Amino acid sequence: MRRRGRVLLGLISCVVLIPSADSAGTLSFSARVDRGQNFSKRLAGDLWFCLFAEPDANGGGWWIAVQQNCAVHEHDFVAVATPPMHGPNPGEIAGWHFEPGANAPQKVRDFAFVLNDSDWRQLMKELNSYTDAAKMLGQIENLGRGHGTLTITGMHRHLKNDVPTFDWMQFRVVLQWPER
Repeated sequence: MRRRGRVLLGLISCVVLIPSADSAGTLSFSARVDRGQNFSKRLAGDLWFCLFAEPDANGGGWWIAVQQNCAVHEHDFVAVATPPMHGPNPGEIAGWHFEPGANAPQKVRDFAFVLNDSDWRQLMKELNSYTDAAKMLGQIENLGRGHGTLTITGMHRHLKNDVPTFDWMQFRVVLQWPER
């Protein structure tokens, strides 16, 4: 009897709780990826945090996404909600961003994301209509959305054909999302 109690207690202590899709949440985690490696972490309900590897031709690197399946062809809830929409964006992590004098995000990447496909469609409609920037930013603020910060805590790069290329990156992510 005593042994069963310990086994049951051990099983209960291993249960991982995932917040329901309708509740507010915060999640933080750390990981390391090697060049060419993707990464995914389940959030609440049907949302996933994803890092997609960029091809070596672009210096390796990754792009940050929140999606329903972590599939390259799925709607990217970060890209549609994180300005600037043109030029270097915090959701993109490229080797050249860390070159001296680079006008690009550095080790701390703050980003936003919408929480569902309906909000993604609404923002894409605004983007494709060439709405003025102030209206677009207002739309992003009005939708229920999450916030994230990816902090690069370690990395190694080298030059490959004069292109700064990642070998690996270590990072910490903090994500917050409102109740839906």
